[in-house]
Amino acid sequence: MNIVYKVIFTQRIANNIKPYYYIGSKSNCIIKDGLIYDKDNKVYFGSSHYDEYDKIVKTDKCIVEILYIADTYSEALLFERDIQIENDVVASTEYFNLSIQQLTILPIQNMLRISIYMKVKLLDLNVIIHW
Repeated sequence: MNIVYKVIFTQRIANNIKPYYYIGSKSNCIIKDGLIYDKDNKVYFGSSHYDEYDKIVKTDKCIVEILYIADTYSEALLFERDIQIENDVVASTEYFNLSIQQLTILPIQNMLRISIYMKVKLLDLNVIIHW
């Protein structure tokens, strides 16, 4: 399964300690009892490089919200990037995200699709680009 998810840190919200959200994606995973499990059957809460993120996920109560289920991981990455931009996760103090998904890591066969996706998104913003 390829997903885009949001981790919600409920104790941090209750205590008004920011940040308390993380948006990410995961491939080759399953959802069981409201948690994400990787291919090695280990609970997965994301890959944020935020200082002490790994410690925080082990000590806080976390809820995982599935935002999107994709047919391919490339599709999940596109959606992840879009939702991260929409929520301004890097600038927002509410999110653990330190960066947005970079589309350059996608396989070469998806470059045309990315180009079309970017043009559509830019046209939605009424931006004119000269190629």
